[in-house]
Amino acid sequence: LALHLMGTQFARTGIVVQTGIATDAPMERFWKVLVDEGRIVSLLDFDNRQRIFPGVHSKMKFCLLTLREQNSQPSSEVQCGFFLRKIEDARDPSRVYRLQIRDLATINPNTKQPPVCRNKRDLDLLLGVQTRFPVLARDSESSWRARAWVALTSEGASKHFVRQIDLPLDGTWDESMYYTVGRTRFAPLMEAKQIHQFNPAFGTYEGVTGRDWDNGSPKAVEPGSLGTSLAYPRYWASEVFVEDFYLSKNHTHQWIPVIRDVTNATNERTAIACLLPRVGMVQPLNGIAVADAQEALWLVAVLNTFILDYCARQKVPGSHLNVTIFAQLPVPPKQGGWAERIVIAEALELSYTVAGLQHLAQEVGYSGPPFPWNADRRFWLRAELDALYFHLYGIERDDVDYIM
Repeated sequence: LALHLMGTQFARTGIVVQTGIATDAPMERFWKVLVDEGRIVSLLDFDNRQRIFPGVHSKMKFCLLTLREQNSQPSSEVQCGFFLRKIEDARDPSRVYRLQIRDLATINPNTKQPPVCRNKRDLDLLLGVQTRFPVLARDSESSWRARAWVALTSEGASKHFVRQIDLPLDGTWDESMYYTVGRTRFAPLMEAKQIHQFNPAFGTYEGVTGRDWDNGSPKAVEPGSLGTSLAYPRYWASEVFVEDFYLSKNHTHQWIPVIRDVTNATNERTAIACLLPRVGMVQPLNGIAVADAQEALWLVAVLNTFILDYCARQKVPGSHLNVTIFAQLPVPPKQGGWAERIVIAEALELSYTVAGLQHLAQEVGYSGPPFPWNADRRFWLRAELDALYFHLYGIERDDVDYIM
């Protein structure tokens, strides 16, 4: 209707609409048309916590979107503001800023959707990083360094899910939670809440209440308490079914990088990734395709740093770090030399805490046992990786303080 009105008597039209028109995946093609035609004048995003609309849920996000007529002078910049709460915020120069249209192709080259930066400093920092480093996968190029894919969904695969009480009797377990009865094997199906940064055994369903089991709420695992085993899953599926799924994704490695899909830009950490053995996975846990073990360790290392997390926060508009956002994250290529050696060695030590990742370790030249969970040492290893990646990303010291 707004576009129709501009074609009749109005040069500009302002509308109140959900912010998802500019940020959500289903709307990316429509938004890209508006960008390419230079139709966007301003986008001011609000949440409803101050009950601007009393009858609407407080977490609903809406925006004031102003569009111009197609035949008029195309927009070269857009007035933007995100996470505004009061009408007065739209007049606050510290909250509202100018975004150059051409920069959308640098920040999100596949979709040209806007970042959700809270101020001009956030925008300038993000744009600087995106200018210096390539995204993980461009739609316009056939090659890519990493590509996320959606794991098994309850909607499409739940008929294959098996509870422990329904598994055949007299089987045996291994440390990766595979269950074997004769020649039949059942693969564990790991969920997003069961992993955390560099931690493939973060949550377990062992000993949870029936209500927590039904709600998909595993309990936290004391770090290192499971030895070199994975945590107890909620479901299993036949290994044949899981392997057919991996075949559909062309995944041949005995390990898999994973990242949580469900998250939020207001959480303590937005990007949460780790490495898992070749087990089954259930959405919202996404798998990641990479070339080899070195690329896997480099990628998981950077995904769990403060600098990448900061960039991800500027791109996550709601509660999903989906495959589209993932593809447009700025990640430095492997450097070679001392930096790469440090990252691979330290990421391996942080990741290889479960026996099922022995193939990953062997592929990077390590034949020893899994590393013990030493909280103090892990803290310093992660601090070193954060410092190294701040350096590799070219972030100045005062900006490091701001990001942290």
